Amino acid sequence: MPSPDASPPNSERSRTGLAVLLAALLGLAIGASWLLRGGTDTDEAGDAQARPEGGEGSRRGDGQGGLVGREGPAPSALGSVQGTITDLDGQPLAEARVCVRPRFIRHVAGTPLCERSDAQGRYAIDGVTPGKVEVFASKAEYQPHEGEARLAPGGSARVDLELLPGAVRLRGIVRDLSGGVIEGAVIAVGGDGLSGDPKGRALVQTDAEGRFLAWVRRGRVHLYAGAEGYATRNLFSSAPGPTVELYLVPEAVLVGRVVDAETGAGLPDVPVSEGRMSAGIDMNYVVVGQGMTRTDAEGYFRIAGIDPGSYRPFLVDPRYLGRAEDSAQLALGETSETIEIRARRAGRVRARIVDEDGEPTCAGESVTASPAPFELYNATIDDEGYVELGALRPADYRVNAHCWGRMVKRIGQFSVPAEGGQVPEQTWTVPAGATIEGLVVDGEGRPLPRMLVLGKRLADEDDDSGPTARSVRSQPTDAEGRFVIRGLERGTYELELGGSAAPQLPEPVEVVVASDRVGDVRIEAPVAGTVRGRVVGSDGGVPPSLTVTAYGEAGGWRDTHSDDEGRFELTGLGPDRYRVAALDGRWQIEVGEATVALDSGGEAEIEIEVRASAGRIAGRVVDDGGTPLGDAFIAITRQSEALADQLPPAGRLRYGDSPGRPVLTDLDGRFTLEGLPDGLYTVQAKVPQGGEAARVDVEPGDTEVELVIDSPAELAGTVALRGAAEAGSVRDYAVILTEAGGAERREHWRDRGDGRWRFEALAPGSYTVQVTSPTADGQASVELAPGQSVLDLRVELDARVPARGRIVDAESQAPVAGAEVRVEAPGAEHYGVGFIPWVETDAEGRFTLPGVPVGSLKMKVIPAGRVDARAHEVLREGLDVPADAPAEGHDLGDFALTPAG
Repeated sequence: MPSPDASPPNSERSRTGLAVLLAALLGLAIGASWLLRGGTDTDEAGDAQARPEGGEGSRRGDGQGGLVGREGPAPSALGSVQGTITDLDGQPLAEARVCVRPRFIRHVAGTPLCERSDAQGRYAIDGVTPGKVEVFASKAEYQPHEGEARLAPGGSARVDLELLPGAVRLRGIVRDLSGGVIEGAVIAVGGDGLSGDPKGRALVQTDAEGRFLAWVRRGRVHLYAGAEGYATRNLFSSAPGPTVELYLVPEAVLVGRVVDAETGAGLPDVPVSEGRMSAGIDMNYVVVGQGMTRTDAEGYFRIAGIDPGSYRPFLVDPRYLGRAEDSAQLALGETSETIEIRARRAGRVRARIVDEDGEPTCAGESVTASPAPFELYNATIDDEGYVELGALRPADYRVNAHCWGRMVKRIGQFSVPAEGGQVPEQTWTVPAGATIEGLVVDGEGRPLPRMLVLGKRLADEDDDSGPTARSVRSQPTDAEGRFVIRGLERGTYELELGGSAAPQLPEPVEVVVASDRVGDVRIEAPVAGTVRGRVVGSDGGVPPSLTVTAYGEAGGWRDTHSDDEGRFELTGLGPDRYRVAALDGRWQIEVGEATVALDSGGEAEIEIEVRASAGRIAGRVVDDGGTPLGDAFIAITRQSEALADQLPPAGRLRYGDSPGRPVLTDLDGRFTLEGLPDGLYTVQAKVPQGGEAARVDVEPGDTEVELVIDSPAELAGTVALRGAAEAGSVRDYAVILTEAGGAERREHWRDRGDGRWRFEALAPGSYTVQVTSPTADGQASVELAPGQSVLDLRVELDARVPARGRIVDAESQAPVAGAEVRVEAPGAEHYGVGFIPWVETDAEGRFTLPGVPVGSLKMKVIPAGRVDARAHEVLREGLDVPADAPAEGHDLGDFALTPAG
């Protein structure tokens, strides 16, 4: 019997027409009865903020916390979270809004459990689902902060949070595609972590009019919004800035069942991730136990709130490996057929993370294990220093520690045997390294709290490490502006302040780390300059939200968004001459500019006239038989020059890519794009079932643009060793499908057993099918006509052969030990299943690669240490492994490294 929480198998998939879609949207906007109800709560500034219903004292919930497709735990298993909310001086903050929810990778929708702190700043929230939870605290005029806790069944956890004053308001509204508002949508609003904003999000909900208010840190903000029945949506804006409008599209839903690969029995309480295929690329980043949902008592699952697109759901349970055999193509509002995922036992490893004194370290931080680049398995270190990594395929793994305020360190390695199982317990030591300590102050000597210091070690001449490996961030500075960066290698570092609104330093602070500790580093942010202004339309009106960016001649830059009245403010600017440009965020078109010069701490007021844009492009989308296609998603890109027949690569459009309200075709396949300045444009269309079309060099005024989407093709087949009678001799392989124009799709099939593979929703054209695996490689070509199904393409693979060689000094011929040898096939997979593992030379300079493809290869040798007191340059060289190389191994010979300098 199917679970009542999972949709039954569909005999055929349904496609939602626009009229039905609008009716469904109206029903969703009116009848979202799952959400917590209540009035609005007025903060100290007199603004209305949506507040969940609830009385004084601790707040109880049903324990679901946003989990979908899973029965809630028994009441006795629910836990509680409590703590105190204070300012940086330790003074309690009353009436702070505190919310708790389970931690997910990307899912936002779901009812958070919320409460207000009392007069002593205390809060208590009961009825919390056990597991890892996120805690959010916010208050009017204070910057939000957040924390995490791991909650045992029936247990409790304490999370105390400090809030920093100086927040600004961000207002917004959440709508559906019909333009109607969505009540009770959940919005997470935070800064821009990539630019160095510290972690700290506010969690708010929309009121009956679809509106929300959040108090956030000044600068760039990142918003995630979700509601029941809709896909999540994310958007960048600025605070202060415009009233943000977020448009949600109807959700697609994956339903399926997880079964034991040996017995066929359903497996309960297994976390499942949706397995989004982004631009046709199958990446693997596994955070064990943090899937989008968990299976019910009979193994059924339901993953809601996802965009239309291509998915291959997979398991993120430390006990099992498993992924759907084929991908599912989902349209707007579509529910998949029931997908079966066969689970088999996986490798697991438990380890303790300690410092050089043997004491546990990096609690609450993370460890990643990687058998190949871009294939990462992640887990959190507990309070005792223990970490458990699971869902591991058979392979050799390198382990890195990721601790805030320290450089990323390789701390260990281990192997998972072919039969999987538990790897013996490990101890991994994080080296202490060197430390930089210091103080961050403003131009008047006052401490700057909650600032991140970004460090970058300058590369030596023989240092081939990338910028990520040489970068580090501090923890946010404390109330006195103090910062610490630990675990550093010796070398010269450049320090800067992180954050989208942080003061810009005239130049990085250079610090030479030659000992275990460098103290008393003072980072003094200059008195920052400010540019205020207003954007006005050439027709006298106020343009909608524009991105305004100041570009300094010295290379610095700062951006923001104009508010509803066209006003903007750019802060944290250093002395320089700036070009200030206004960009239409919807079409990504520069529409006006001005110039301004600032002295140190200077202020300026400017006005940018924005050209009125009345251009219009209209057309229709049809299939190759001339039938109109409704619900096609339309995207437009401004061209810098004429493109003639240079069409953009297919497979990259997503419904969430368009700022503002997504443009969809009506029932007659028609669309209209308005407010366009003069220029050349690329217009693209995508249908949810798969298939795209594009026109380039389109100009405003063209109202008869026709985009013809060919019927999608299908390609499937098998892989087998050359000469083998049957497929299935290779069990772990990746198939890379390359279109003639260069667009790629790739998928991995692990332990499939029958050698089969499949791709759906392909554009017609010429394709190269490349197969790579740890043991064999091959390729084939095929031509697909519109609507054609080729289901029996056999790709024969040539077995890889071992290869060996030796690295020596070019002058003395002495062996070079500890050098890293990297080999890859040009155009082949350089990560994932077919990745050729890196090896190091032994004391005699020798290395052995367990298996390389025949044909042309690229080799890179990264020296380590010195030979005869000489360092060496990195070696890059081509190799050729003949097809008749002996199976026992091919001798590559000696490779000489040139002494550096």
